[in-house]
Amino acid sequence: MQQPDSSSWAQACDAEMAAALQQNSTWQLLPLPAWVRPLGLKWVLTTKSAADSSTPRYKARLVVKGCAQRPGEYGQLYAPVAMTSTLRTLLAKVAAEDLELHQLDICTAFLDGELGEEVWVEQPEGYQQGGPGMAYKLQRALYGLKQAPRAWHDKLQQVLVGKLGYAASTADPNLSIKHSSSGSIWVLVYVDDILMAAKQLEQVQQAKADIMGQFKARDMGEASCYLGLEVSRDRAARTLLVSQLSYAEGVLGKFSMPACRGRSTPLAPGTQLSQQHGECMGSSRFAELIGCLQYAAQHTRPDLAHSVSLLSRFMSAPTTLHWSAALSILNYYGSTKQIGILYGGQPSSRSNYSQQVIGFGDASLGGCPDTGRSTEGYVFMGEQWGGKARGSKS
Repeated sequence: MQQPDSSSWAQACDAEMAAALQQNSTWQLLPLPAWVRPLGLKWVLTTKSAADSSTPRYKARLVVKGCAQRPGEYGQLYAPVAMTSTLRTLLAKVAAEDLELHQLDICTAFLDGELGEEVWVEQPEGYQQGGPGMAYKLQRALYGLKQAPRAWHDKLQQVLVGKLGYAASTADPNLSIKHSSSGSIWVLVYVDDILMAAKQLEQVQQAKADIMGQFKARDMGEASCYLGLEVSRDRAARTLLVSQLSYAEGVLGKFSMPACRGRSTPLAPGTQLSQQHGECMGSSRFAELIGCLQYAAQHTRPDLAHSVSLLSRFMSAPTTLHWSAALSILNYYGSTKQIGILYGGQPSSRSNYSQQVIGFGDASLGGCPDTGRSTEGYVFMGEQWGGKARGSKS
């Protein structure tokens, strides 16, 4: 608040208090019982840039200092999120069947969660009322509470399954499916980001209206960026490309490598890494880089999977040799940052169309120099063509 743009931050805080907290009846201002230990609150201030605007948006979020919560002050904490494999499967289905793909963003999702425990918090800085003996008794979950994600997940499932007639998938509880005479609708949830797919646009619009009737949400239109994944489609060719160009540029900037010389492979063939080679270094920077590469490998860059997995074995005590290998992977990643996974494609027009899945496997016997353990790898690929099914090619 000492900065020249303090008035913009003040407006953001006022908006958070009015729209997100007071209108949602998030709390009650009451005298604090003598035996209650209230939790502290903290303002988190940040700016967000919109893709269609060069003016940053000031955003304020009031969060609870959940680190001060003690066991017994909360119940169940586990809240699942959509699995990466489920997301990739849904995108592949959208491309193959030319489905409509749209996105919703739930506003202040955690404030919709209903608490099962009694939680008291101090009044936020700059908005104290009623004297020092007053505090807030929460009626809804607030960001920062340990049980807030679980409360939101339970509330969303109550609405989707209990009110709107969806059924949770047995493979992934965050994938909900609704079958009707007009077709099926798939709804995938990652905390407060919702992806929905259906054959007809009217089905998607109705699904949006149903959810927005229960929660305050922003209609993001056709999905173009979901969890940092950039989605581009060619509806005529029935293809869908998923890439992470912006994410890759962010990773390269974080580790001061905006320009890359380029490599043909993440690691040189035959590379063997050991705990005994190189000088020991701190693990935090190494772990941060491996985590960034792991996220890319899980979503759009399977070509990084083996090399990143190999380096993950040394997270507890990395050496300078391991750091050099990690930078080699980052160099390759930066020089190929524009590529991604392409789903779909027009099948052959011939009547005797067939599809075959081909698998390849390889293993190194006792390949680890430290433990003597073996490493096995495999890959399965699907091919589409007209005519008689062919066998695998080496």
